[in-house]
Amino acid sequence: MSALCLRCGEPFKLRLTGGSAQRFCCDACRAAFHAAARLWALAEIEGGRLTVDQLKNTVRHSVHAAPDSQVGSEAIPVAPPETRTRRKKGGEDN
Repeated sequence: MSALCLRCGEPFKLRLTGGSAQRFCCDACRAAFHAAARLWALAEIEGGRLTVDQLKNTVRHSVHAAPDSQVGSEAIPVAPPETRTRRKKGGEDN
């Protein structure tokens, strides 16, 4: 099977080992796409068209979510900071 790279548009062969959906032909295209997305988000914030609260309060479903969860593109709210647990390096709870 093959697909077109989301960034450069070049065809590439999809891996057969599973995992997340492959959208980029190589690590360089993936990194460049995400760098551009970060720059776009910063420009939107600076232009007043996007707020940091909008980013903090919206999360996409993970492809690694529990099997009974619904995977999709709809936004879900994030728990307020005071209810989240931070972890120290090494995985210990704070």
